[in-house]
Amino acid sequence: MSYEPPVTIAFFTDSLEPSGVGEVISLLSQTLPASRYRQLLICPDTPAANLLVEHCPRAAAVYRLTVRDDGHVAELAELVALLQRDGVQVFHNHIGATWEGDWGTLAARMAGVPVVVTTEHLPCVIERPSERWFKRRVNRLTDRVIAVSDSVRRTLLRAEITTPEQAITIQNDTPSPLIGTIGRMTEQKGHVYLLRAVPAVVARHPEARFVWIGDGAERSALQSEAGRLGVQEQVWFMGWQRAAWQWLPLFAFTVLPSIFEGLPLAALESMAAGRAVVGARVCGTMDAIRHGDTGLLSEPRDPDALAAAINRLLDHPEESSRMGERARRRVEAEFSVRRMTREHDELYQRLLAHAARSARHGARVRVPAAGYQAAGRAPTAAPTLTPTR
Repeated sequence: MSYEPPVTIAFFTDSLEPSGVGEVISLLSQTLPASRYRQLLICPDTPAANLLVEHCPRAAAVYRLTVRDDGHVAELAELVALLQRDGVQVFHNHIGATWEGDWGTLAARMAGVPVVVTTEHLPCVIERPSERWFKRRVNRLTDRVIAVSDSVRRTLLRAEITTPEQAITIQNDTPSPLIGTIGRMTEQKGHVYLLRAVPAVVARHPEARFVWIGDGAERSALQSEAGRLGVQEQVWFMGWQRAAWQWLPLFAFTVLPSIFEGLPLAALESMAAGRAVVGARVCGTMDAIRHGDTGLLSEPRDPDALAAAINRLLDHPEESSRMGERARRRVEAEFSVRRMTREHDELYQRLLAHAARSARHGARVRVPAAGYQAAGRAPTAAPTLTPTR
């Protein structure tokens, strides 16, 4: 069997605040087959682009370059050099406002990249004839101009900055549903039961993808099991993420398959982000999730029941959205940090007041002697403590 090396693709944007643009890039980055594409990400070094970088963990390399106009000649040369050095075969230029992106396309052709495509995320907003003329010339260097909707494509054609043969529509409104799980990969968190539920989910919803954020002792075994089950392309092991909460807006809903919990913060954070949660009917998780109201509960250690609950929310996304909104309101009302802090403060004050009253009446607090073991036994010697840093 001949081995085909992966294609090196560079995702590029010169948008200083790639919000919607960044979301589409991250979705493509997360859903393209990892076995077929080696990804690079090139974007400005701005605070607003940091989230895009965090949401593209599959990128083999990230280059923070701003290449927007003739004030960035040195950066243009740097971009050409890196495209040649990394052997880029596909250059995908994502353009927000229509006047953006030109220098990225020029760099790709200067570097000799074989395939250059652009995505126009907004309707044509160029009015000056000279700017339209320049855009038309630049677009001649692209293989395809992708419009995110038919109406956007029509504005590009009316402005005559592309041709009917060159411009195509690939809509952004039907991305793969991403199902999130955040937690340490240990036996307690129950990832193995969710993994065994995945085949039944993708059989019904082949577009679904499971995003697992976290690391732990079971990660290697889980990855091997994903391969054995044939779902390695549907389950993405993203590893530990510094700001995992920032992933929550990308998820349709989250799954918490733990076999026991105290009060799971992962569930509360998901609910606070307006996401329904599918969990197991176990200690702790039942306190966070109200079945049928803010999420769904299934029997623990039961992949079939877990798959049924996940499929229910995928079958009825509007129900999932309503649950997510109710979940957000419940967290605000019952699980807010302000409420938790207030209750701790009130407890401390009550106990301090009780201690003060006891002290006034001469009562003493009974504390076991050092090394106390059990009732009726003599105290052992006091332990020796070694300071730690």
